[in-house]
Amino acid sequence: MTTTGELIKKYRKQAGLTQEQLAKKIGVSLMSVRRYESNERVVTEEILQKIAAVLGCSKWDLRPTMTMYEMYQRDIESIPDMSPIKFPNDSL
Repeated sequence: MTTTGELIKKYRKQAGLTQEQLAKKIGVSLMSVRRYESNERVVTEEILQKIAAVLGCSKWDLRPTMTMYEMYQRDIESIPDMSPIKFPNDSL
């Protein structure tokens, strides 16, 4: 699955901006942009809106999407083990 950070980086490069230029345009530090792109920091809605505006895209373009297979894997992994409980004297 593509992450928000990867999408920010992709759109930033398409816009021809450096991390430093993006940071100045949205009013955050260079380190913040680096952390957003490496997924070390969660991007707030407010900052995501600013990034999208600067990069000429929608904030939804910067949101990761899941394939049907990824959704299935996520859902199947969240189901608890429902195998029958065996008791010591159980003849099953």
